[in-house]
Parts: sequence; structure tokens; C-alpha cells
Amino acid sequence: MTGLTQSLAREVGRFNIRVNNIAPGLIETDMLSSLEPKKKKQLLSLILLRRLGKSDDIAHTVSYLIGEGGKYITGQNILVDGGLSI
Repeated sequence: MTGLTQSLAREVGRFNIRVNNIAPGLIETDMLSSLEPKKKKQLLSLILLRRLGKSDDIAHTVSYLIGEGGKYITGQNILVDGGLSI
């Protein structure tokens, strides 16, 4: 995704089109609700913010990127993972 995002941003930037990729971490969904408590606790210990992400966390990032704050952002891969990838 990194290469595709950067390549596409290079390709369409001259048309004032921005291309970014949001890479979510563990988001609280039905899929994760089936995890056994021990495994969930283990995963939470790896996340610096000690909680699963929520869909709103991703939505706020998208909102920022499409709003005034993101007008000069393109070709970026934005991790929204509570610090899991550090």
C-alpha cells in the first residue's frame, strides 16, 4: 500500500488530487469480539494506549484528511493504531 499510495500521489498531484492511506490497528469490531479474554488482554498489552481502536478513531482521521487540516497532505501512510507499531 505504501508504494501504491506514493506512486498514485506522484501521478495525480499535479491535478491537485491528494492520495493517502490510512492503516488502522486493532479496531473494536465483531471480528475481535470472538477473541478469548486471555488473547485480548495479551493484544492490549502491546498497544501503547492500552485500548482497542474504535471506528470513530478512523473516521476522525478521515475527517481531518478531507478537511482544512489535510489540504497539504499527500502520499502518506497514516498509522492509526494506538502505538501498536512502535
